[in-house]
Amino acid sequence: MQRPISIGLTENDMRLFFAIDDFKYLDRVYIDGVIYAGHSKQYITNRLWKLVQNGYLDRIPKVGVLDWNYIITEQTIRVLDFLERGDEEEAFNRLVYSNEPQPQMQHQLELSYVIATIKKQFPDSIYINERMATFQYGIRKHEVIRPDGQVLIPIGNNCYISYWIELERATTGQKGNVFKIRRYNAFLQQSCFLEQYHYPGEVVEFCCLYIGARRVDIERLARYAASGRPQFTIEYMNMEDEILPLHFGASERRAQQCE
Repeated sequence: MQRPISIGLTENDMRLFFAIDDFKYLDRVYIDGVIYAGHSKQYITNRLWKLVQNGYLDRIPKVGVLDWNYIITEQTIRVLDFLERGDEEEAFNRLVYSNEPQPQMQHQLELSYVIATIKKQFPDSIYINERMATFQYGIRKHEVIRPDGQVLIPIGNNCYISYWIELERATTGQKGNVFKIRRYNAFLQQSCFLEQYHYPGEVVEFCCLYIGARRVDIERLARYAASGRPQFTIEYMNMEDEILPLHFGASERRAQQCE
């Protein structure tokens, strides 16, 4: 039997649901610092527990050393679906968490911090999660782009720079990275981005943000990327620093494209 709903949802609660919908998992560090910033830890602990007790969230064992991780429940998916999707069954089918391995969980947790870093510097940026950023540009199975996420940076006059987010692990091989870049090249050459409905304005430039686990990974990623002969700009950051690269985002040259 479904547990009774005994609390009213706040704006921050809804932000939390949508954030977990984007990243699949969130931990307390992110939730405390981004979602419920300004509230005491005791308030946040009590609030999360109430959301768990009322069926909106589930807690799963922690990864690493930080508290619990949180996922949304089928009940919450119905709430989000009512707000923005219109197809509850399909939404639920795409949000199956229980069998995901811990490396994938850690990957999604790290991605949430990367997007938070971008949002801090570019508050009006738009994040597009993996399932929305995935696009089949050809008829063959491999003719698809599937970034970890996509960010649109506004540069004025309803224009944007698009960044594909690629969070790479230390074990990622050269062959996989080369194929990935070739698919991005094909996507751009065929102007398939014109068919992607979710852009709110004109995308004047496509770029990629490669993210390594450590500083030493950046040279390796740059070497692999060069082998793919990218026809777009690639910039690099590492999870150790969580500092965006110097040239990330709008520049005077790019802004002139919207004049």
